[in-house]
Amino acid sequence: MRQEHTSYRTDALCRLSGKSRQAYYERSHYVADKAVEEDVVLSLVRKARKDFSQMDSRKLLVYLKPSNQL
Repeated sequence: MRQEHTSYRTDALCRLSGKSRQAYYERSHYVADKAVEEDVVLSLVRKARKDFSQMDSRKLLVYLKPSNQL
């Protein structure tokens, strides 16, 4: 929302959307954290695909799963 309306203040945009500023910033941090998580996963998958090009997706999932969650 902020990227589309850069001339408006954050609190005004939050009032218009019916959300609190806290909710706005929590969502903003959540989206940023998810983007970082996706980048990490994609880099791990690319590395595994480079090393094991013939591995199917099920085996890849098992390969990338942390050992403490087995």
